[in-house]
Amino acid sequence: MLLKRKKVLGLDIGTTAIKIVVLEPTENGFALKKIKIIDLPVSADEQLVLTLVKNVLKELGGKEFALSLPGRYALIRSISIPVIAAARIDATLKIEVQHRIPFPLDQVVWSSYQLPQEILTVDFVVGAVKKDIVKKLVAPFRKFKEEAAFLDADPLVLANLVSS
Repeated sequence: MLLKRKKVLGLDIGTTAIKIVVLEPTENGFALKKIKIIDLPVSADEQLVLTLVKNVLKELGGKEFALSLPGRYALIRSISIPVIAAARIDATLKIEVQHRIPFPLDQVVWSSYQLPQEILTVDFVVGAVKKDIVKKLVAPFRKFKEEAAFLDADPLVLANLVSS
């Protein structure tokens, strides 16, 4: 898990810039140690982007990083289930997820986060992304030795969930 590492690199490749942060654990969570923003020319192609990413990862001393997933690719849902035995939560959540996303579960990568428990319900935030999209986003990095160790959706997706 990334949260147990001494240093975490976060990478966001946008249409106009590459943004990279270096976070280090502290007693109270994480501290931002470095931030680097590389403006991209309008004519930037995949090869240029990958070269820039490779160079900045080398400069910052990282081979593994968390890669930001563009929000348009992520499906984020809130799910509430009745309070049930802990042993049944995973199976029940899986059934609920299947009902809430428009793709079969074997075609997506999904994860959930349990929110603080209410009296009558157990609430989750669930994120899902089609496997072929994940493969496409990670594939360019396989040309180098860098590895996307973690994918996370843009925060705007979560804001949309809260506002709906």
